[in-house]
Amino acid sequence: MMQHSTIILKKMDGKIFERKIKECSLFKFILLFYIVCILIPIFKEIIVYLLHIQDIYLTTGPKIYNYFILDFFKIVILAPLFETFISQYCVFILLSRFSFFRNHQSFVILISAISFGVMHYYSLIYIVYAFIMGLFLMYAYMLRLQKEDSFKAVSSIHALVNLSLLIFNYLQH
Repeated sequence: MMQHSTIILKKMDGKIFERKIKECSLFKFILLFYIVCILIPIFKEIIVYLLHIQDIYLTTGPKIYNYFILDFFKIVILAPLFETFISQYCVFILLSRFSFFRNHQSFVILISAISFGVMHYYSLIYIVYAFIMGLFLMYAYMLRLQKEDSFKAVSSIHALVNLSLLIFNYLQH
């Protein structure tokens, strides 16, 4: 009996946590998800390094390191807007037409993450990394739907992550 009530309590705690995230200001929401999302590439690099994982490259990836202003525009402005439109907004709009997906939102998050991962086909590790990032971005998108700022929130989170990675890459080279 005690174990059952603990499970219910954990579910309630999760709902309370989710409600608090939904209710927070746009700035706090973006900051919270930015912090979570920026940890993903850090953990990716640590895991690849510690496990000596050899990546399989499928393409050369985005061309950067030429002109910071142009790279900034492509990577921090255009990419987050385009990818949020395709992988979050369009996926949500299309799938929410079907009752199955309205009742099983975890599948919407999963399909969105697959879409986001496939869009980043530079290497197998990068696809997995982008898939995980896509899970968080779509979850964030769905949390902000009631506030009607989900597109702004997710594209801002994505832009901040891309900006951080762009600056890091420029500092490395």
